[in-house]
Amino acid sequence: MIRKLLSLLLFVSVVASSAAQYTPPNWTLVIYSTGRYVDGGYYTASACVGYAQTGGILANPSNPFSYYVCDNYNYTTNVMGCRSPLVFDPHELMCNFRELVDQSYWPNFPWDDYKD
Repeated sequence: MIRKLLSLLLFVSVVASSAAQYTPPNWTLVIYSTGRYVDGGYYTASACVGYAQTGGILANPSNPFSYYVCDNYNYTTNVMGCRSPLVFDPHELMCNFRELVDQSYWPNFPWDDYKD
């Protein structure tokens, strides 16, 4: 009876520690002001949640001039900016010329306020 109880306790502790091991910590947000229109934008550290296993490059849905680079080793969401006159291309995952990018990804963005 005691042996079964100890086996059950060991099993529960292993399952609990395994679940805690795969729960990522809070992500940190780092903003690099290397591109234009990056400062003062809206950014969220939780953008990279879900990419903890593979990392990733993600478009910023509120700012076409910037993008996220997920660092799955340090759980850091890095905001990078495109050099002028480029915007982020979410299909190619790189900065590209504005006329070559599908601008429908940012339907409410005021493009006319950001002339080259």
